[in-house]
Amino acid sequence: MHRTAGLTAPMFRPLNILGVAAAIGLAGWTPASHAQAGKHGAYAGTAKITYSEGSPPNHVLYRGEVKIAIPLTSATMGELDDVGKPSATARITHVETSKRDTAPDSGGKINTVTCKLAAPVEVPLMTQGTLNLTPRKKTYWMYIALVATKPVKLDCVHSRSGAHKRDHLVGMAMGTHEVGIVETALPYADPARLAAKHSMVPGPGMKSKDAKVEQEWDLQLRR
Repeated sequence: MHRTAGLTAPMFRPLNILGVAAAIGLAGWTPASHAQAGKHGAYAGTAKITYSEGSPPNHVLYRGEVKIAIPLTSATMGELDDVGKPSATARITHVETSKRDTAPDSGGKINTVTCKLAAPVEVPLMTQGTLNLTPRKKTYWMYIALVATKPVKLDCVHSRSGAHKRDHLVGMAMGTHEVGIVETALPYADPARLAAKHSMVPGPGMKSKDAKVEQEWDLQLRR
């Protein structure tokens, strides 16, 4: 059974700090224990993530590189559950958003707003999720929700009011598949290293937003 079935993927949506706990899935899923590496070690490394949603004039495109360590709670399972205590970081290198109103304003004009990242920045991330290995088949699957605790700065332009700046909280996810669907397992040659270039298999949530998550991770077992 998928241990993160109750987890709602935040992806790269702007999030309210007060809503972070709910956004990364406290409703419906409680980890068996707070993740501690202990004698089993942890999978540590990086993940490059590109998220896209929709198409112009309404679209989102984000890129970032995550540094993460997933503690193993057993020989075959890793868990993260550090709400309120960030344990990962992300260097956000690209944010591009655009939105076009569906109806005209009082002056009869359709307004648009576009935003871009002011400068690459590193942000701390709160994490929650599961990594699961099946040694008999030499496969693994995972889903990790990642929510920034520090906003990034965006330079924006509104078609009516002009240029302005915005604070934007980044949420993202990494893994083999969106939660709530049958697990998608990937093969490994050596359990000491999990590396892949993978498109997250979408579920209903991603499909409804025309969302795509392209990833490349390299995680090595450290004891």
